[in-house]
Amino acid sequence: MVDGMTVVISSPGQTVELVNERFNPYQQEITVSMLDEVIIEQS
Repeated sequence: MVDGMTVVISSPGQTVELVNERFNPYQQEITVSMLDEVIIEQS
């Protein structure tokens, strides 16, 4: 945790592999091009 916030840093390739193996309920696999990068900055 950083200042009470959980921070996760992962590689896109590992992320889609994990999502497809464990969380994706659909037959179509998630690809890296389907991912959106989200950056949250605290002011």
